[in-house]
Order: sequence, then C-alpha cells, then structure tokens
Amino acid sequence: NIFFHKRFHNKLYIYICTMTNEVKLLAEKNIIEKTHSLINMHGVKVLSMDEISRLLCMSKKTLYKYFKNKKDLVLKCFKHEHNQILKDIANLENNHTNVIDLFLAIDEHIIKISKSSRRNPQMIANLERYHPESFKVMNNLRKIEMISTIKRTLNKGIDQGLLRKEIKIEIITEFILSNIDTITDPNIFTSNKYNLKNVINEKRILEIRGLATAKGINYFENKRKENERK
Repeated sequence: NIFFHKRFHNKLYIYICTMTNEVKLLAEKNIIEKTHSLINMHGVKVLSMDEISRLLCMSKKTLYKYFKNKKDLVLKCFKHEHNQILKDIANLENNHTNVIDLFLAIDEHIIKISKSSRRNPQMIANLERYHPESFKVMNNLRKIEMISTIKRTLNKGIDQGLLRKEIKIEIITEFILSNIDTITDPNIFTSNKYNLKNVINEKRILEIRGLATAKGINYFENKRKENERK
C-alpha cells in the first residue's frame, strides 16, 4: 500500500508539473503573438515593457514572469515569426508538388507576410539598431533556412524537367535570395510608388524565363493566363 501510494503521488506530481508547464507555454505563446502584432503596428523602438503590459492589459509583474527583459521578449517574438514562416513554407511545399506552382504560391506568401513591414518601414531598421543581437540571430536563421529551401526547390525543378539542368545552383540561390531582400525592402520599392504584387510578378517572370526549360515556360505562361482570367 505504501509503495502504491508513493507511486501514485509521483505520477500525480509529474502530471501536475506537465500541466503547469503546458499552461505556462500557452501563456507565453499568447504574449509573444500579441506583442509581435504590437511591434508590427508600432515598431520595436517605441514599445517599452510598461507600454506592452498596458496594451496587453496585464501587470508588469506577469510580463516579467515569462520574459527577463524587452530584449528577451523581442528575440522570442521574431523567433516565433521565423518558426511560423518555416511551417508555412513546409505547408506550401506539401501542397504544391509542381515547382512552378510552388514558386507562385511562395510569391503570394511573400506578399502576405510583407504587408506589416511595408506598413512600418522602420521596423527592421529599428530592430537592427536597438536590438542588434536579435537582428543578427534572426537574419542568420532566415538566411540558412531560405538558402536550404531555394536549393531544394531548384533541384526539384530540375528533376521535374521544368528548370534547366545546367543552371548553377549556388549562384542562382544567392540571386533569388538577394531579389527577395530587394523587393521586400520598403525603402527601395516604396508602397506609395510601387504595388508589391506587381513587383513580385515582374521578379517571377524574370526568374522563370531565365531558369525554366521550354516545358517550364509553357506551364508558367498557361498558369499566368489562368490567373488573369480569375
């Protein structure tokens, strides 16, 4: 009986600890998501921990229970965004086996996730200036994952006979990565002068016609006509 009760209490203790940890993680995730929305709206510079706690309708004590300081919170916000982007890309890859379709789907996704930075063009500059550690970590993570995704996609396109097999994967990967950085930079393609969708469409036409086989170009042009009729 003593052994049974001890075993029961050990299991109960583990269960309670597990549940407590899950509740904590959910609460932390909720704060991160809401704070990230605030950063997108107001920028990272103007938001203090006082202001964040006020806008989230919680005490500073509660906020500091989950995050050491603003630097910690900001880093976790952008790591959360990065992880979400990875999940989105994985979903796009699973849902679009044809590489041309995948390119087009990724373009639509870029338009979607770039809206916040175009609403607040100083957000990235302020992140780099006031939170350089967070900026460096996120920039490195993003580059590693983007390079991996682009290379994987290019190789898949070659296997499908949609992209030319003689293209230099390493060079083209850097070109595409640089193009993404350029078109999503609100200081280069300003929102009051350029429509982001038009910019991305022109980028895609340039890339596909330069990289694709005749089969790939034909498929791409047919998809463009289909989209224009919608």
